[in-house]
Amino acid sequence: MKCSVLTGALGSIGDRFVMEGYKPHKAFARRVKALSGIEGLQGIEVSNYGEESDGEMVKAVLSDHGLVCAAVDMFIANRRIYRNGSLGNPDPKIRRTALDECKRAMDYAESMGAEVITLWPGQDGHDYALSCDYRRQYDLFLENLVRAADHNRGVNLALEYKSREPRSHSLIENAATALLMAVESGRTNIGVCVDTEHVFAVGGSIGADISLCASRGKLLHVHVNDCVGAWFDGMVVGATHFAEYIELTYMLRKYDYQGWCSLDLAPCREDSAAVVRESIGYLEQYEAVVDRIGMEALDHVIAAGDAMRALRLLRINAFGMSSDGRTKDSGRSMK
Repeated sequence: MKCSVLTGALGSIGDRFVMEGYKPHKAFARRVKALSGIEGLQGIEVSNYGEESDGEMVKAVLSDHGLVCAAVDMFIANRRIYRNGSLGNPDPKIRRTALDECKRAMDYAESMGAEVITLWPGQDGHDYALSCDYRRQYDLFLENLVRAADHNRGVNLALEYKSREPRSHSLIENAATALLMAVESGRTNIGVCVDTEHVFAVGGSIGADISLCASRGKLLHVHVNDCVGAWFDGMVVGATHFAEYIELTYMLRKYDYQGWCSLDLAPCREDSAAVVRESIGYLEQYEAVVDRIGMEALDHVIAAGDAMRALRLLRINAFGMSSDGRTKDSGRSMK
């Protein structure tokens, strides 16, 4: 598994409660330096906006710390100009501006040696009933998405879906919608970015979403994080969804996913480097559990549809428990 991290979320991190940010701003170079030396971290997912749009500076900083540019994250849902949408905006001038930004991001990614840009169109959607021409919005977005993809066929464009926030209802709200748009585009360089907490927060199945996209050759990128309930927390990987991450690890191997797993975290109060270190540590442990169980054993238990056998395999191989419930080290069992 190739691990990278989005540096944008490791900055000051503000929200509607603390708009000034929970932490002091740190320049890109300082953020990367703080992450350098973390075992297992191989790349950085950078933005195409602000300080990080300076490609030469970004290249120099990454090179100094032995890291590569894993992907370019489109900074398009976080700006006032796109409050009514980006590629699907009803205003043709703003649609054109958004399209030009997508084109520049693709060229920037190519110049950085990255194969993919991630596009989360968080402002494309609607808030109220009877306030949106759904078909027109979808068609406008798809039309301009194709134009962006045709601009640079050597760079992949990964659609990141999310059910809501900042809009009450997102245009690309789930894996099926993102996949439909990618398939309808008819372009091989348009696919899907799966963000784990976007799935968890709506009670979705991460394994099902990975399978849906990967089995059709459209899984281009993965963002990993975690959350509590229906909130998009950006927590340490695996903080609340243990079994689901084992399944994700299995699915990525099953479909021979060769792309990046990029940490999309929001450590408002915690030390950013510590959060990244723990997340990578958890990802490595999930891989170790899958190694111990074995792909063939997981294939068999899934084919049999035996949930209790699957949970027993996880318990024994993750927690060092024997099949009779005793710990392998002490022989003690819980009464």
